[in-house]
Amino acid sequence: MNKKFLTNNKSPKMFLLYYITTLGSLFSEHSYKRDMKFSIIIIFTSLVLFVNKIQAQKEEHPFLNDIKEAYKLQNLKYDKKVENLLFRKLPESPNIPIKISDEEKQILKNTMDALFRQFFVKVKTGGSYCSINEIKKQFGQSPEERIGISSGGYYRLFVAYWTFKSKLSAYHESNFSKYRRFNIYYLDELLNMVDTTLAGAFFSNSWAFPNFRNTTSSWNSANVKSICSRYYNKRTL
Repeated sequence: MNKKFLTNNKSPKMFLLYYITTLGSLFSEHSYKRDMKFSIIIIFTSLVLFVNKIQAQKEEHPFLNDIKEAYKLQNLKYDKKVENLLFRKLPESPNIPIKISDEEKQILKNTMDALFRQFFVKVKTGGSYCSINEIKKQFGQSPEERIGISSGGYYRLFVAYWTFKSKLSAYHESNFSKYRRFNIYYLDELLNMVDTTLAGAFFSNSWAFPNFRNTTSSWNSANVKSICSRYYNKRTL
């Protein structure tokens, strides 16, 4: 309805109809702008919360500081590109292929190398990935109770690996209780590979930690030689 129509129809009813229609359109326009503004606020707030959640998940990852330390030990640059790749989520289904570029493959390879070298630095210096008490908490016995010694190269190797394993096991348990899966990020797959390689080389029969007996007899000489020659120049522990 326009002014020309109103001019030609001067009855009170038509004037009232014109007034109501005009007023309604004004309210509709105001409501639309208000709803749009509200929607933008909701979307922005949701986006901020989502980004903060992702950032919190990264910061809560138990191996985040270990990764940064490993990169620093090898004089590698740990930047957003590296972090975004390591904390990229794995497909929920193992049947979904993972596509990565050549550059990303190199980053993952560098990370694996850094993690292995960090492990042997801990062996050499007597370092650990978490409190030694976590070994008994996770597996029922302390290193001293299990292997009967509390110092020396084999003790340091034992502590380095089993604190790594304890930390990884606790992380897996937490993931499974929350997401019904053990591995969430690309980084988690790398940690699994480190665990499997070290276990295969030094503790190949020790998956059920409290039950294995003479640990040293389970060492696979070929695996030990291979991994030490690559990541540990001094092959004597």
